Amino acid sequence: MEATKADIAKMLTIISAAWPRFEPSAEKVNLWHEMLRDIPKQVLAVAVKRLIAERSFPPSISDIRKEASYLLDPDKQTPAEAWGVVQNAIRKYGFYRAVEGVSSLPPRIRKVVNCIGWTNLCTSDNISVLRGQFMKMYEQIQEEEAKERLMPKQLRREVLTGSQLKMIGGSIDEAQVD
Repeated sequence: MEATKADIAKMLTIISAAWPRFEPSAEKVNLWHEMLRDIPKQVLAVAVKRLIAERSFPPSISDIRKEASYLLDPDKQTPAEAWGVVQNAIRKYGFYRAVEGVSSLPPRIRKVVNCIGWTNLCTSDNISVLRGQFMKMYEQIQEEEAKERLMPKQLRREVLTGSQLKMIGGSIDEAQVD
């Protein structure tokens, strides 16, 4: 469930209790609601509590979105852990059951495996080079997905609308962007 303005106001009050110099205002509630409302309120609560425990200064909207993004990441794995998943799938499915092997992988790992190729992973004589390539690609995809999660859904729609209009030679006037 998306966070309401009341949820954001409560969150700002909690931040203010942790950092007395942080002063909530109606403007802050409006802006923070606009930028954080797509995050479930339970996730926001945990993100703010973690930041209170870890920081000596008040969090920004960006800090909270980063923490929430981490909490919402369905595939919290290091590149080394992801490589281990691939190695287990190769052992289980082998060269001849490629479709089953690739299908068994989580989406992020599957993207990397599809780029490198299941056959290459199964038959390579230089697996340490493929391991390095896999880990680097996995990290890049992980970072790209994290960036995507950092942008509020509404803003993503506005950016998409803007890029689509540019592709067809249109423009956005202020009346169209709320």
